[in-house]
Amino acid sequence: KPPELTILPQKLNRVDNRWRIGERVRTEAVLNMDDDIDLRTNGAQCLFDVWQASPDALVCLDVRSHYVHKEKSGKSEGPFGLYGYAARDTSTKDVKKFSICLPRSLLTSRKHFLAYDAAWRDESTQVKRIVDELLCDDIAFNFVANQGHNVPLSIYAK
Repeated sequence: KPPELTILPQKLNRVDNRWRIGERVRTEAVLNMDDDIDLRTNGAQCLFDVWQASPDALVCLDVRSHYVHKEKSGKSEGPFGLYGYAARDTSTKDVKKFSICLPRSLLTSRKHFLAYDAAWRDESTQVKRIVDELLCDDIAFNFVANQGHNVPLSIYAK
């Protein structure tokens, strides 16, 4: 039986529409993909198998590490201020733990989508403001979903 595909029309064109679907999804696992990704069935099955072993995790193909730059002479060291991130292939020996799954192909639990939507509606979390001003919906989703406790699981093909 082929997998079920459901298109979820949106009322507004927002950068974070893909995360605000929890109440409309009826499966526990949700595969979120960018429209330019060519993920074959066996790749999706691999993501699903890894997720089944750790259903609280974000499982993805593309990861990043976030970190806080050291300060020198009262200024942060990084080119974009105090915070930075590194891709898997550009990580230094000091930054090897991954903390962010990029949504190019990400499989996780529906509960993380529900948590994101709740945080988006809760003005005290400032998630909506951060997404609207910085357009960092993927990072906001990761931090809401992980709550700082879970490490993303990355599938890496060499």
